[in-house]
Amino acid sequence: GMEQEMRKKKNNGLGIKPENRIVCELCDRIIPWDAESKHHLIPQMHNGKGTPTVVLHHVCHNQIHALFSNKELEMYYNTMDKLKEHENVIKFIKWIRKKPIQFNVKAKASKG
Repeated sequence: GMEQEMRKKKNNGLGIKPENRIVCELCDRIIPWDAESKHHLIPQMHNGKGTPTVVLHHVCHNQIHALFSNKELEMYYNTMDKLKEHENVIKFIKWIRKKPIQFNVKAKASKG
């Protein structure tokens, strides 16, 4: 839509090939080609084989798995809307949006 067109124009100077300007479904920032990660909304080990995936930054993907167990992802946090309701995800998005798109950090994994 309109908003995405505006965003494309704003990010034109980033040296990213136009066809690679994918926007992260968690933080809405552009994803550099080497920071792209697919998240299964329902974990593959938990009946998620062949279910929808979303494209995220590695760092955003890691954060989801650091906050939620596979069981929680399967049972409740299985849409982007539900993930974005969680206060820790809201905090993370606010924080990561100020970072350069290449920014990456090792998230601590949760057990489970």
